[in-house]
Amino acid sequence: MFFCHFSKVHRGISWSTIQENTRLQNSNHCQKIAYTEIAAVTLSESEFKTICRDISKPHPCYQQFAPLSLAKEDGTWQ
Repeated sequence: MFFCHFSKVHRGISWSTIQENTRLQNSNHCQKIAYTEIAAVTLSESEFKTICRDISKPHPCYQQFAPLSLAKEDGTWQ
């Protein structure tokens, strides 16, 4: 099993912001979250921006729950 810090991705986020979030999590000794890799995909910067734009729009039936989509310190969803 692998362990990693994660960042919430949203419209307009940059790769450098994600790297900075990871640096801050490391410097603040935040707990890493366990994960299993099921697929690996290599993206160009433009593809990454497209995905961030597309996934930042929640499906209308989940719109009211989107602001609650946060993880606790132990990595479980609230």
